[in-house]
Amino acid sequence: QGGGLVVAQVDSASGAAIELATVPLNDTVIPPKYLASAYFPRLCVAPDHMRFAAVYTYAGRVDIFSSNGSLIAYGRVPFSFQPYLTNNPITRQLGFRGGEPEVRTGYNDCAATKERLYALYDGRLNGRRTDPKPPQQSALHVFDSSGNLLRVFTLDHGGYTLSVPPGDSVLYT
Repeated sequence: QGGGLVVAQVDSASGAAIELATVPLNDTVIPPKYLASAYFPRLCVAPDHMRFAAVYTYAGRVDIFSSNGSLIAYGRVPFSFQPYLTNNPITRQLGFRGGEPEVRTGYNDCAATKERLYALYDGRLNGRRTDPKPPQQSALHVFDSSGNLLRVFTLDHGGYTLSVPPGDSVLYT
């Protein structure tokens, strides 16, 4: 969708998707046709289905919503950044290209529990092919349901997906 994230409910009987809301990304710089690829959201739903969060692969941003798509809070992320834009070499138009050296990876995945939101942060630049690559090491950002950053854990490995079972006592990456 050109304007943001579409929040829809699936009717269990018919399988039809019923659009509840479109959540704007509030980005006036990126052309609408590039918004989805520039932000590349990952969604996670709280077990009670009363809220969900969007974390973004190419932005340092976390958004927390109610189940109807109303914004509850912007996560207070430690490293806020927008997607990197570049001019397309063929069309000369401003847009997003994920393979550019200046593109930074933000959040790879998230998991929501009753009390917390866990977001797996990367933070590395693509870099040029000849550049030495930084070690793959991710951080886990832990937020409360109001978007407050509670803890940051540095993992000893690069993580691309995560899961947190009920009880918030075990983390799988």
